Amino acid sequence: MDEAVVAGATIGPRAYVSERAVVGPRTAVERSVVYEDARIGTRCRVFDSIIDAGVTVPDGAVVESKIVSNTRPERGDR
Repeated sequence: MDEAVVAGATIGPRAYVSERAVVGPRTAVERSVVYEDARIGTRCRVFDSIIDAGVTVPDGAVVESKIVSNTRPERGDR
């Protein structure tokens, strides 16, 4: 699959959902970037945020003004 799956979600304004990302029903994504292979659950709100590749956002989550990533900081980056 090379397309984003956006089933019954509201996308925009100023939102980008990458290929192979999945956005669940009744979810709103605004002023945000969702990278490939990310999964956003049902009834979520994502505003002013970056959802990194491969991240899963659970059902009902509210993500505002955050960068959500699976990577850990390097030892000197804390």
